[in-house]
Amino acid sequence: MVLIDDRDGSRDLLACPSLQGRGVLGRLDFGDAMLTGHGPDGSTISVGVEVKSVSDLLSSISTGRLGGHQIPGMLRTFDYSWLLVYGVVRPGHDGSLEVRGKGKSWRKFHIGKRAVPWSYLEGFLLTATMTSGLKFKHVYDYNEAARWIAVLDHWLEKPWENHKGLSVFDTSGTTAVLPESDPVEAQIAKTAASLPNIGWDRAWKAARHFDSVIDMVTAPESGWKEIAGIGPVIAKTVTTAIKRKR
Repeated sequence: MVLIDDRDGSRDLLACPSLQGRGVLGRLDFGDAMLTGHGPDGSTISVGVEVKSVSDLLSSISTGRLGGHQIPGMLRTFDYSWLLVYGVVRPGHDGSLEVRGKGKSWRKFHIGKRAVPWSYLEGFLLTATMTSGLKFKHVYDYNEAARWIAVLDHWLEKPWENHKGLSVFDTSGTTAVLPESDPVEAQIAKTAASLPNIGWDRAWKAARHFDSVIDMVTAPESGWKEIAGIGPVIAKTVTTAIKRKR
């Protein structure tokens, strides 16, 4: 369920078809929407989403409200914070920021009498996401913003470990040390990561547990269950997959 701030500007999200039946109105100190769902290791996480048009984004950057109040407040309040921006922009030939209007015509964006450089917007977003932990998503229009929030809500409904994509991405935090790691361990980890429901975190644990790739692929279920984070279900899935491949 998505909790949507009941004040003007936020409550309009509830009128979007993609959030009907998923959203309820309430009062939020920060953000336009709050979601809760499954996090890693069975935890419950909170996610805040601040929705802004390009014009609103640039205005709040200029006044300092976004960087000095809204983003810090979200980062203190939620486990994960998203800045969701809608609108079509591009860099002009002279480096200025151009915004596409409803008639699909392009115009330079001004703050007061000054044309805003495209690098001004991109520089702020880079600084915010690189230094604060804020996450950023850009969509086409308001309806797509609401649809994206609905997709996020659906994603959070599924237990963390059930997301198949986790087996593709290295979430162990050890990627950077891969070139310096023991080459045998690295090879075991790469092989283990290709197995179902293992992922990179368990793959590195398997690499430290087994002596070689052969030792790993010939191990019984009991050998896999000795690895932290691998229970009987995963152990059986893995050994069954190895037998099928062999």
